[in-house]
Amino acid sequence: MYSNGNLSYDLISLALQAPEYTNVCFWYFPPKMRDLYPWSMKEPTNEETGRRLTRVAPLLKYRMTEKGSMMVSYQPLGTLPNFFRMALATPSSEEDMDWLLDEIERLGNDIYVE
Repeated sequence: MYSNGNLSYDLISLALQAPEYTNVCFWYFPPKMRDLYPWSMKEPTNEETGRRLTRVAPLLKYRMTEKGSMMVSYQPLGTLPNFFRMALATPSSEEDMDWLLDEIERLGNDIYVE
């Protein structure tokens, strides 16, 4: 969960717990799918969870590209399903991060994968 002091975002979970230089790796959980995944997970608990989660990033990436609002890449890693990988460039302000998370939520709030 990310919090900026005023708002709390429960829509992401870090895919990689250790920092990878300026890369932030995370999964986006659409509202209709949030109750399916434990927030403490380090990786999906079963194949079905991974199959569903891996389809979220490409759908959201398509929407980002179609709108032209941002470019964030995604990829799998080993047995981990697709996650977003964002390389941060300095200076990235809190306002920038808040906007990014708000935009992800706007574009992905109706995604549901069966």
